[in-house]
Amino acid sequence: MVDSGAALLSEKIREMKVTTDVELLNELRKSSDFTMAKLNNILLRLEIMGLVSVSWIDKDRRRIEYKEHGTEPRRSEST
Repeated sequence: MVDSGAALLSEKIREMKVTTDVELLNELRKSSDFTMAKLNNILLRLEIMGLVSVSWIDKDRRRIEYKEHGTEPRRSEST
């Protein structure tokens, strides 16, 4: 189930395509009351659902990228 915070976050990431967690949090705080803890929780759920990709840039920053459906290469299974 997707709540309004997750929907807002997903839409913002889709608009930005690629961003950092700090930039995203600053953008979200302009329109609603977001905390880093809430952002982390929703990002984890979106990553598990396969909607975003999150990776570390350095010790304190993460790169967040919206995943277009169908752009990930298929893996062939060998038998």
